Amino acid sequence: MTHSTNDIIQNWKTAWRFKNLLTGVLLCGAVSFAIFIILRRFISVPSAAFFVVFISGFASYIFTYPFWKINNRFITSYLDVNFPKLEESTALLQKQKEDMSLLERLQFQKVYSEIDQINRPAKFYLPERSVLIISSIAIVLGLILLKTATLRSTPGSPMIQHQSNQKKETILPEIESNYVVVTPPSYTGKSLSKQSEFSLQILSGSVVRWTVKTNEEVKKVAFLFNTGKVSNLRKTLAGEWTFTEKFTRTGFYQLSINGKLSDFYQIEVVQDNAPFIKVIKPKPYSMIDFGQPEKVATQITISDDYGISNAYISATIASGSGEAVKFKEQQLSFNTGFSASGKSYDLLKIIDLKSLGMVPGDELYFYVKAVDNHQQESRSDVMIISIADTARLMSMDGMVTSLDVKPELFRSQRQIIIETEQLLRSKDTISAADFKKKSNDLGIDQQLLRLRYGKFLGEENENSIGEHDHGDEHHEDGANEIGNAGAIMDAYAHKHDQAEDATFFEPETKKQLKETLTQMWNSELRLRTFKPAEALPYEYKALRLLKDLQQKSRVYVAKTSTKLPPLKPAEKRLTGDLSKITDPIIKNQITESGSLTAMVRKASEALQRLQQKKALPKQAYASLREFNVLLTEKAGTQPSVYLPAVASLRRIIGFAGQPYKISSVDFIIAEQALQKALSPAASIPQRDADKADVSLSKEYYKSLSRMNP
Repeated sequence: MTHSTNDIIQNWKTAWRFKNLLTGVLLCGAVSFAIFIILRRFISVPSAAFFVVFISGFASYIFTYPFWKINNRFITSYLDVNFPKLEESTALLQKQKEDMSLLERLQFQKVYSEIDQINRPAKFYLPERSVLIISSIAIVLGLILLKTATLRSTPGSPMIQHQSNQKKETILPEIESNYVVVTPPSYTGKSLSKQSEFSLQILSGSVVRWTVKTNEEVKKVAFLFNTGKVSNLRKTLAGEWTFTEKFTRTGFYQLSINGKLSDFYQIEVVQDNAPFIKVIKPKPYSMIDFGQPEKVATQITISDDYGISNAYISATIASGSGEAVKFKEQQLSFNTGFSASGKSYDLLKIIDLKSLGMVPGDELYFYVKAVDNHQQESRSDVMIISIADTARLMSMDGMVTSLDVKPELFRSQRQIIIETEQLLRSKDTISAADFKKKSNDLGIDQQLLRLRYGKFLGEENENSIGEHDHGDEHHEDGANEIGNAGAIMDAYAHKHDQAEDATFFEPETKKQLKETLTQMWNSELRLRTFKPAEALPYEYKALRLLKDLQQKSRVYVAKTSTKLPPLKPAEKRLTGDLSKITDPIIKNQITESGSLTAMVRKASEALQRLQQKKALPKQAYASLREFNVLLTEKAGTQPSVYLPAVASLRRIIGFAGQPYKISSVDFIIAEQALQKALSPAASIPQRDADKADVSLSKEYYKSLSRMNP
């Protein structure tokens, strides 16, 4: 193989490999661009994500279409297939002339002359058409999404509007440079910041140091704050003016150089928020029934702007009742250590009620308290955990006045509990058959009680809890009911529910009664499966729910009953005594809102006169100055809102004698401040205008018309 033939094959191979790599770069770059724009539109991802997506896609493409497999043999096969004039002899270009026969040498000369005249097709230099289409679609899609995201953020985002509305600071011409160093409070853990602008946005408690350098000799430099304080800057040996101040409140200030005042510069102080506490577990009120573990799992999330220094649970145990109630306070700590840099914690703690000395009937009141690095405290709502008192449940106190349900039903549940406990105590002294029989009998008693309570919810009525005989029903008097469709349906329908009983109780009472039936069913299930020990907790819970219903009924009666004083008609009737009947007195208290409205109205009239290039009377001029004082007070607490209006209004007042020099922008800013200064009017109850309802009359008239055509 000669050097020239080797170059020909090598050039074909290099061109094909380059096209393969170019296709991969174009396709992966376009698709990665579209994916990156989509991710950036919906998820906040950094710019480096584009390179991650591109590298991943390009690696997948290379392994799918490996360029290293494009070798000399691949090129010769391609040439033999696509160029018939080479007579499938391109492989001869890879052989040495010394190894060729006479015929091969003749064929070599022919192939060499032909291949030298073949021009490589365009697809050797450009990617496939399908690749170009896919890449174009991906790029266009990405550009559309990028454009729409830009349009959405430009007019609608308040932050972008705020930044665009901010004007570049105007400084006095005597100032050569300004250097501001802000040292935040130590509890934030932030480093000091430096800036050249006079407007400040700092944390509460930050210390600010100004260093002002003038381009000419001045005698006095001072700061005028909105509080009326005037602070003179101190001149250093280097000829610079310095001043240091600590800020805890929002405000604004001006720079005075030899009596010449600058624009207003705002000082926006960001306050530190107190810790945020969220109690995920337990619920605000929890009851631990008989048989449940006397442990409570707590799950709390605490977060703060700059760090949590400490957090704990403050618990109070209430034991006893009436005048003998006792309280004991304890402080429970978490197992997590708190560091000054930790801003968020997910805390877990198991409260062991037995270790706290709680017994049935006691209640635990606790709340979570957190302290941040600034020693600000926050506390959560109070959570209540009660341990059910089985002794109180078994007492007969207060059973005389109960719900309008047969009192023996309450006693029946109590009797089931007593007999279940007796059965458990006598388990070792009776046979297994007797034990199972008594347990099953208790399950039947529980079923009867459950069905009786179910009657009040409109559930199945078992005809005195008897057995169904559906196969023998509805066979008599059938001939008399042939024409009655409802009777025929009743004959074959399986009806147990009574709809009128379903509304016997209020929704809250029905909900609790359904929960009671659920506990009874769980108890019955375990009694019938010979597990009375497991049934006992459900029996106690059912009894507790019934007792709660009883107490609610008693409270309801106590609230609705009232004892009115007896009337004495003989003493007052027909006496004509009107001494205690007085005329109604209407008191109207005039507040400052009326004077504020009048002030704003006068200021608005003055601005309108100036806009019309009319002369301003002294009274209107005074109203503008009075309104300027009001805006200055408001700018002390909200400088970002009212400070531009204060500056605009001062310029308007300064050019009041020459209205043609006032900028239209100043008028717009001042009018916006007028609207913001007015507090929204309180809504007053009004009676809507009565409209005659003639719809019923029209329907009546139509009916008469149909009856008497």
